[in-house]
Formats: sequence, C-alpha cells, structure tokens
Amino acid sequence: MFYARCAPARAVSIGIAFLAAFTAPSAVAQTPRYTIVDLHKFGANASEAWSISRDGAVVGDFQAFARGRQSAFRWSDGQRIEYPLPLGTISAQGHVAGMGGMALITARLPQVVGRTNLPRSFLIAINGDYQELPPLAGDNASQAVGVNTQGVAVGVSTLFIGGPYDPLKTETRAVMWVDGRPIEVFPSRPGQVSWANDISEDGAILGASRDPAGVTHAWILAGGSLTPLASPKGASSYSPIAINRYRAVVGTALDAATFTFRAMADFGAGPFDLGDLGGNNAAAFDINDRGQIVGVALQADGSPRGFLVENGQMVDLTSYISPDSGWIIESANSVNDNGWIVGAGRRLDNPVIRRAILLKPIQRNALQPACVADRTGDHVVNASDLLAVLAGWGNAFAANDLLMVLQQWGATCDTPTSTGGILSKQE
Repeated sequence: MFYARCAPARAVSIGIAFLAAFTAPSAVAQTPRYTIVDLHKFGANASEAWSISRDGAVVGDFQAFARGRQSAFRWSDGQRIEYPLPLGTISAQGHVAGMGGMALITARLPQVVGRTNLPRSFLIAINGDYQELPPLAGDNASQAVGVNTQGVAVGVSTLFIGGPYDPLKTETRAVMWVDGRPIEVFPSRPGQVSWANDISEDGAILGASRDPAGVTHAWILAGGSLTPLASPKGASSYSPIAINRYRAVVGTALDAATFTFRAMADFGAGPFDLGDLGGNNAAAFDINDRGQIVGVALQADGSPRGFLVENGQMVDLTSYISPDSGWIIESANSVNDNGWIVGAGRRLDNPVIRRAILLKPIQRNALQPACVADRTGDHVVNASDLLAVLAGWGNAFAANDLLMVLQQWGATCDTPTSTGGILSKQE
C-alpha cells in the first residue's frame, strides 16, 4: 500500500451491504488488541473513515442527508477538522490521507448528467492549498484515489454521457496527475476502459482495464513497463485495489459460478482467496508493508464485519476489541505500517448510526509478562498470588507456577483500562 483509496472500497462495500443485517457481537475471551477512537461528528447521519497515512492522519467524510451533502474531514493528533468545500462545488467526500497533511477529496459539481452530479477531485497540499485535478481533454469528470509523498496522484478521468431518454454511459481512462496535470497511463483502444487504483512510494501504479469482450486485466505500471497480473481462477472480474512497497497486491474478485465477491491477495505467485467469516462475500481493501490486510466480509447471518488478515488467518476485528466496549466493527478500509486501522462501526447503544472509527493497537509495557504470575487478577505479583498457588498445589498449580511467582515478585501488570478500550466517545 501507499495510501488506501476509498472509491473501490466504497463501491464494493455498498454492493455486499445489500445483504447485511445488524447483529450484536459474540462474546470473546481473548485479551483485547485494539482500542477504539470514535471519529463521528455529533449530529451527522453517518460517517466513515476511508484512509490513514503513515504518520497517523485519517481522512473520511460525514453524511448529512438532511442538508443533502457530504463533508470531508481530516483527523490527526486528536483534532478533527472539516475541509471547506472547493469553490463551485456542492458536496465532498474524503478519500485519501497523505503524509504531512496532504489529502485527496472528491467534490460534486452542480452540473448533472443523467442523475449524476459530476465528480471532480482535488489534492490538498501540505500548506492547505487546494489543487484541482482536472480530467483529460474531452472528459467531464475526475476521481483521484491514490497519492504518494511526491504528490503524484492516480485515478480515473471519465466522460459521462446521457440524456433524458438514454441510459447513463461512461468512458473511463486510467490517469496520473503530476503537478495537477492529467496524463493517461494506459493506452486506450475503442471499447476499452481502464482505471488506476493505487500508487506506491516509488511510483508503481496499480490498475486494471476491461476489453470490449468484458474481460478484466490487472496490471502494474512501473518504470515505463507494464506487467500483467494473473487473474483469479473462475472469476468473471477482478479489481486490484491496493499495493505495498514489495508489490504485494490485494483486491476483490467476482466469482463467475456463485456471483459472490471474494477477497484476494497476490504476493507474486498469483492471486489466492483470503477466505471469509462464514458468509458468501468478502472484499480486501488495503495491505501495509508488514503484510497485514484489512477489508470487510459477511458473517453467516449476512451481517458485515471488518477483518484483519495476518499470518494467513482472517479474523473478525470485533473479536479484537474489548467485549465491554459496546461496539461492532463493520468495515476496515485502511491500515498503516504501525497497524492503525480505520473504517466504520456501530455502537450497541445507538446502532442506527454508522460511525467513523480508528483502531489503535494496545501498547503493552515491558512488565506485561508479569501477568502470567498474577494469579489473583489484582495486577500485582505478591503474597496473594503465592497463597493462590499453594492452595491449588497438585491440582491447578505445580513447581513451575511457584517459581514464576518468586521470579516476578513485586512486579505490576499491564492491563486494558476499565473504559473497555474506548479512547473517546463523543455522543
């Protein structure tokens, strides 16, 4: 990955959310791994965090349907700011968080084709200035979905075509923006469309194209050379969504036989299925340089859950937070190299509202191993633990347990706080 983009994630998550139903999380016995930062804005109908940068900045959007618009936001160092709408636009979505304060947002123009307000992307520079990312000549819309620290953005340039009696049609081309100037990055042919989904720090562009026969071809463009990527077996379409510095790719395939979405990863030997959480649909949205993968999958009952894949195992992120926190994690959209994850969830005390969230790994101090000898749960290894071991001698405890208590005598344990892992709760 460099910076996760939200447009493909948004489209796929909306697709599988048609089947979703809200259910309460199941109880878990394991030690919580993450705390939750609630990024939702009071009064908003819904919100989502789409991307997190290497330096911990989050970009997302609030949806205020009563006002008929969305507003993009950035969260960093505990502070949330709402981006002003670019001049001449009526709504904005936050897409990508860049280093040092950069961001990508896509605004909606007043111009309408069919029933679609034309989108136009903007790069917010480190100094806060807005730079418009226009479409290619002859097109009327743009959407940037990835950016690197050099400020090179990638995405699509689109021509929306439609009329009062004609269905909406689009012609889409993969582009990169250098100093705000759009450059087509994939040679187009009649009847062919292409799109770019991500860019690595060294400038490798991840994208795909669809030929006139409807067949999708994924590729990486690096150093002027186009490298095709293998397609998943049995897939009718394949969308690679994110790339990391080692050219590992994650994305989503549509199974031709079952017509279900499948989360895919490709570490150089071809794409493979990452599995699911018991349901029929899953989508991978991002991968960091540590190889951690995040996305969304349906459970057997059809409810969506954000997942984390590491060491070859897909895990429901709701099981990685405290069961006392009162949350479920519905989507994981982006992960940075520190393991911070952003997405959306719901609070059980107000499940109607979908809320932007940040998951931060719980930091354990050097004294954490002392918890092994804390037999009474009072967070200190002392005489009460010695008595507990002696009382259970020959049954629950043996010589090794006694030795552990003596070795760690007087140590304190690092445990999650009594807040259930909630770092902020704004409503």
